[in-house]
Amino acid sequence: MNKKIVITLSVLFFSVSAALVYVITKDERNVPKIQETPKTAASESSSSQPDEPYAKYQDLPTKPKINLPGSSDVSISDRDNDNMTMNAIQSFIFKPSNKLEWMQVTDSQKDPLYIDSILSSVDAKIPPQIANMIDPSDYRIFSCGFQARAKNLSLVLSVLPFADQDKANRDTISYMRDWESNMFYDIKGFLFDKTDFTQKDLNQSILFADGKYRHAFINLPGKVQSSINYAVKDGYIIISNSPYCLDKTVEKMFPL
Repeated sequence: MNKKIVITLSVLFFSVSAALVYVITKDERNVPKIQETPKTAASESSSSQPDEPYAKYQDLPTKPKINLPGSSDVSISDRDNDNMTMNAIQSFIFKPSNKLEWMQVTDSQKDPLYIDSILSSVDAKIPPQIANMIDPSDYRIFSCGFQARAKNLSLVLSVLPFADQDKANRDTISYMRDWESNMFYDIKGFLFDKTDFTQKDLNQSILFADGKYRHAFINLPGKVQSSINYAVKDGYIIISNSPYCLDKTVEKMFPL
């Protein structure tokens, strides 16, 4: 009798187990599978932001390039050749002319060289904070004739558009003020090219002050006085070694 009960219970146990397994597997088969969306280049790129400074300028209207007819551009065959770049700059700076002229250096395809290449060829530079705010291919070099044994020059840099243009203008002015303590040493190779400064000249105390333009007086060799002058106006930075040349540059850039 006990043997029959054991057999009966065993059959019942296996029958219930089989039924449960069937129900569970059936439910799993009826559950819809969730499909994983494959990653695409677009979805991956949307999750990461572009490097600065370009993140600031995306989706903004393009700022028109400086357009001044009559430019005395100088073209070189190799845009990576510093000697060619330097010779192009110096041929313009030291041209025996007292008339107002302006230029860019271009390559054989008529594309302008970047301003960092222009300045480095004459041992000059601008600080990274300002370099990150400007269009490196949109600049002009102005020549206004000779004065105080140096060519009167101006450099026009175009500030890129920002979403908050008022803040960009304030930042530009702030960065220019921060640069004042080193501006003479950084830009002298351009504004005072071929000037043989003595160590005493290089150690002179240079203090900027307000006026028509922000300016500082510079002592050149031979007890000749010059100056560095700059203005931030309507999305442009203009740096000059002469208030007269800065006046002429502003008049040409912003005609009434």
